[in-house]
Amino acid sequence: MKIVVFGGDGFCGWPTSLKLAAEGHSVVIVDNLSRRAIDEQLSSGSLTNIAPIKQRILSAQKFVGDIRFEFLDICKDPAGLGNLLRREKPHTVVHFAEQRAAPYSMIGDGERRYTVDNNVTSTHNICSAIVEIDRNINIVHLGTMGVYGYSKVFGSIPEGYLNIQIKSTKKDADVLYLANPGSIYHMTKYLDQLVFQFYNKNWGLKITDLHQGIVWGTETAQTSLAPDLTNRFDYDGIYGTVMNRFISQAANGMVCH
Repeated sequence: MKIVVFGGDGFCGWPTSLKLAAEGHSVVIVDNLSRRAIDEQLSSGSLTNIAPIKQRILSAQKFVGDIRFEFLDICKDPAGLGNLLRREKPHTVVHFAEQRAAPYSMIGDGERRYTVDNNVTSTHNICSAIVEIDRNINIVHLGTMGVYGYSKVFGSIPEGYLNIQIKSTKKDADVLYLANPGSIYHMTKYLDQLVFQFYNKNWGLKITDLHQGIVWGTETAQTSLAPDLTNRFDYDGIYGTVMNRFISQAANGMVCH
């Protein structure tokens, strides 16, 4: 089937795109290469060598399967997003096109505004375009467990909705699980959730919103096929996950706390 992967050049998007192509799907990566630009801004970079996007795609076509790339900023160019969906007619879109680092989202005014503008507007643009073009397109979105915070007050987190009783009316209701985001980034993922709920309720969009824990690791069966397919390994204090930082410290003989 045809699958569009928004943010397919990033840490999660790239191996996902390769996996889908390896399974026989026709994959279109759509990305504005913002993660590479942020590397320049922070004067940081991946521990692994990341090939230019053109080399990545050529290598993926040679070793993996049917995969293409289109440069597009879906936050700033909703018309371009609509044109792409009309042309490609995907069965599913996978949405990774968001600024993904909680520490980055808390650096300062510019980073806070960029994270909110990019993440929430990109999500809304996808939903709004699908309403107009084809409501049968499936949306798969990568969220985060961090939208819920880490309090144990409310008990275990349910799949889907939380059933409650409203004291004043004694009526039962299904509501989204209570949010307690710890950063601007986590807040945007909760706002995404509200956007998805609204579009599902009003237009019946088919949406899977995954709230997963920390994604970590160095390679997959596909990224290990050729040097140009190598995925990111961030170990800095902004984009490096705690797992990656501990691995890097241990490899250098440092004590992890």
